[in-house]
Amino acid sequence: MGKTESVRDLFLRNQGGYSCDMYVRFKNPGDEKWTEAHTSKLTLGETHTSNPGKHGAVDGAQLGVAIDIDLGKHVHNDSADLVYMSDSNARGDFACSGTTQDPSLGFTGVCSG
Repeated sequence: MGKTESVRDLFLRNQGGYSCDMYVRFKNPGDEKWTEAHTSKLTLGETHTSNPGKHGAVDGAQLGVAIDIDLGKHVHNDSADLVYMSDSNARGDFACSGTTQDPSLGFTGVCSG
């Protein structure tokens, strides 16, 4: 685990050879399970930014991103040490790539916005 970063938004860039649905994932303080909320559908080359607070995340929630690939797999990434803070100006950036049967979803960093 690295340094925990506070972010307000999550950003996804679709670099894969597929269409996919984006989900924000969060685990609010005191919760035992992760919640997933659908945010958008992306085709190759598209991007989307989502605020987890609009889907039920509260300040201090652990964050991640998931994708559901058309005719493929469901993949998630919760390994970025991100927490939701509604007053943050930063966003956590993710990118997906690969194919429908061999996708990857990686954390690419935090940027100020």
